[in-house]
Amino acid sequence: MKIQSISSIAIRHPAATAVFERHSIDYSEVGETLAGASARLGLDVDAVAQELVMDVYAARILAPGTNTQEMLAYLDAMTEARLAQLSRDP
Repeated sequence: MKIQSISSIAIRHPAATAVFERHSIDYSEVGETLAGASARLGLDVDAVAQELVMDVYAARILAPGTNTQEMLAYLDAMTEARLAQLSRDP
């Protein structure tokens, strides 16, 4: 799975912008990754990623017309991406 930039996450998941703002992460910076921004700002990338998943998930669950199968596929994709990232980290 391709690692997404912060700006693409913000575009695809508007609820993510609240997390970025809480941590002073500039989501207008094209090409910056969550890992890169977290390292630069001294943040725990795992904690920020967990907040993102929780906020985006909550927003999508509460949104009218949410498709449960779509949510499950999204969570599976997020889990796969995180496991892939962990397997690459020393």
